[in-house]
This record gives sequence, C-alpha cells and structure tokens, in this order.
Amino acid sequence: MNYKNLFNEKLNSLLFLEIKWDGFKRSVKIPENIKLENKEVYIPISSKYITSNINDEIKINNLPIYYFIEGMLLAMGADENLKFKNDYIIIFNNISDSEECGRSLVADRVKEENLEEAYLLLKGLYIATGNEEYYKKLLLIGESIREKDSAFEEILLKDIDEGKKEFLDMPEPYLYKAIILRKKEDFLGAKVEINEYINKGGEVTKEIKTLIDDIENVSNYEKAVDMLDKDPKKAFEMFIDLAEKFDKNPLIYYYLGVASRKLENFNKAIYYLNKSLEIESGMLEVVTEIGINYACLGEYEGALAYFEKAFEASRDVETCTNIVMCYLNLGNIEKAKEYLEEAKKINSDDEIVKELVTMLKGK
Repeated sequence: MNYKNLFNEKLNSLLFLEIKWDGFKRSVKIPENIKLENKEVYIPISSKYITSNINDEIKINNLPIYYFIEGMLLAMGADENLKFKNDYIIIFNNISDSEECGRSLVADRVKEENLEEAYLLLKGLYIATGNEEYYKKLLLIGESIREKDSAFEEILLKDIDEGKKEFLDMPEPYLYKAIILRKKEDFLGAKVEINEYINKGGEVTKEIKTLIDDIENVSNYEKAVDMLDKDPKKAFEMFIDLAEKFDKNPLIYYYLGVASRKLENFNKAIYYLNKSLEIESGMLEVVTEIGINYACLGEYEGALAYFEKAFEASRDVETCTNIVMCYLNLGNIEKAKEYLEEAKKINSDDEIVKELVTMLKGK
C-alpha cells in the first residue's frame, strides 16, 4: 500500500470550514487574548458527519467541538506542512479537555483496528503537544502497521530518525530501528541499535531479551562466516559456540566442516559435514565439500562418489572439473576426457576448463 497516497486521501476527505475567530473563541471558551497567525482560518471536520446530518439544520449549525478536534488532529497527522498547522496547535491547546478527547479518539480507532487513523490522530496529538508519551505510542502503532505491511517502513523510519534528534535520551527509537534492521537481515546494524537502546536505559523484557539474543547469535554467525578465510581457527571456535545453541542447524555443521578443511583437519571436516547431512540430506554444497575433503586426503574414489552425486543434481562446471581431476589422479584418462567434454558443454570459457583442455591435449 502507498501510505503517502492514503494519508493524502484522508486529508482530502475532510471538509475545511471557515470560522469567525471571535465567535469561535467565545463558543469554545478560548481566552480572548489568544490570537492566530492567519487572519482567515479553516478548520477541518469529517465529511461523514456533514453528509449524514445534511438535513438537520440544528446539528449543522451546532457542530460538536469533538469533531473539530478530530479533524485538526487527522489533518496535522496527514500533513506536517499544513498551512494552518500552527493555528490548529494554538486552538487545540486552548480548548478544555482537548487531549482527553484526542486520546479517546485514538483508543476508539485502535478498538476498531483502524490503525492507520489511530496513527494519524497520534501524530496530530504529538505535533500539537510535543508530549514524548504520544511519540512512544506513535512508534508502537507504527510498528504494528509495519508488521502487517512492510510498505509502512519508510514512514516509520522517518519517525524514528526524528525522535532520535528530538529526544536524545529516549531508548525506544533505537529498539524499533533494531527490529526493522533485524527484519531486513542487517544484523550488525541491528546489534548497534539494540546496544544503544540498552545504553540509554531501555527496559530488557523477556521478549526484548529474545530479540537481543537472536541479533547477537546471527551477528556472530555472520562474523564467523566472514572470518573463514582470514582466521579459520577463530571461525571454528565461533561456530562451535553456535553449535551448542543451535545443534539442529545444518549450516553451522557445514561451516564447521569448511573451517576444519581450511585448518587441514580433513577427517574432522568429514565428520561435521556428515552431521550436517544427517539434519538436511539435500544440501549440495555439503555433498561437494565432503568430496573436496576426500580428495584432499588422496581418497579419490571416495571423492568421486560425492562429486558425481552433486554433479548429477547441479550440472555445475566446478563440480565437473573436480571429477576430471579425480579421474586424472586415478590415472583414468578416458573418464577424465569424458567429463571434460561435459564441462566444455557447460562453460567452455571457464579458466579451469581451459587449463584442463591444455593439460589433456595429446593424451
């Protein structure tokens, strides 16, 4: 859903009625000394109220202030740059019980599960008062909308960034930013945000502790994967820690196998890779990795069993060239040539394929 368009539609559905300021002040008991920025002011009201009472002159001439409060809050929530925004703020803050009325309107919309209008009303309340409690509830409602529709994310992120600037010590914006980044699988970014939430005194409930642990574990997982080439020993240690928490995750055992191979512990690598296959038997990268480790041990017959199984499913040029190398090491030139022809059909421009063609020329 395009929420900017939706909010514009909400704004356009309001009727803007011109008011005579002096008479309006007296009717709603606003102090006489209160002045507005604009000489002519139009106050919004729901068109539904007007159309439903179009034949009732008394109701039309005596519009309840409740409907003006609703209209002003919706209008400010839908458009922060509204021409009469500052006048609406003055009017709202000088009407008795206006905040109570606004809170009641929000509660009614939440009960009706009309979260979009609840959001706009809360946004209006926050703009009119600057009250940080309204801002916190705004984020809560915004997150509820985003959970149902990710298209709301852009609007919520804007609210979050504004809150970080306006309320320097408030932890909540960082929590909601962490939730969004977690959903986008930016775990390192989410970790930074959740740490800032804690540093600013955010409450760590059971649910937030689960979120923190989730972000921490996935962040460590990503770090370990990145570390495989640079420091396989450290990566191995990190994956061992993760395996204690997620002993049914086949990818962790796969990467334990990769780390073990990089540390030249090929038998241990095969052990972990087989554990991965016990959990998830269809992972081709695991089957291929077992073949690589058998090849590293010089057990080419064993390697072929896994490479050929993987190649049958993937028709991958790299796996095919691995098969060629195994047959070469076993001295079976005919089989090596047979699979090299297959590799050429898949990708004759592959550098390994070209090297093998040169190697086998004349044999």
